[in-house]
Amino acid sequence: AQCSAWRLTMAPVRSGLRIEWFKFAVYLGAPIGTVYAFNHPEMLQTIIRNRNYVMNYLPPEADEDAPVVPIKPSEARRIDDILEAAKRRTAEASLQLAAEAARREGGGEATGGGAETR
Repeated sequence: AQCSAWRLTMAPVRSGLRIEWFKFAVYLGAPIGTVYAFNHPEMLQTIIRNRNYVMNYLPPEADEDAPVVPIKPSEARRIDDILEAAKRRTAEASLQLAAEAARREGGGEATGGGAETR
């Protein structure tokens, strides 16, 4: 009679321990497996190649030994837009500086006493 009573009281505890051991194994195994998989460059390149939403964005002048930075195509387009806007602003600023320098050489120095007014 004592053995059957023990089974009735300890069976839920044992099944609870099984699930706790399973959760413990998953909580330890998932990070270890992830570190193992992503710590090998060949495996990381394979994973990147197999994903359609990841592309390698490198400028044309990058070395072959340079690290590959995976980004999404939408982010690559946004980066390209930012770079184009920066190039336009730089070109506009250099044109303004050239026009200002030409204006100073043409007649700006003859009118003033050396001090600039803005």
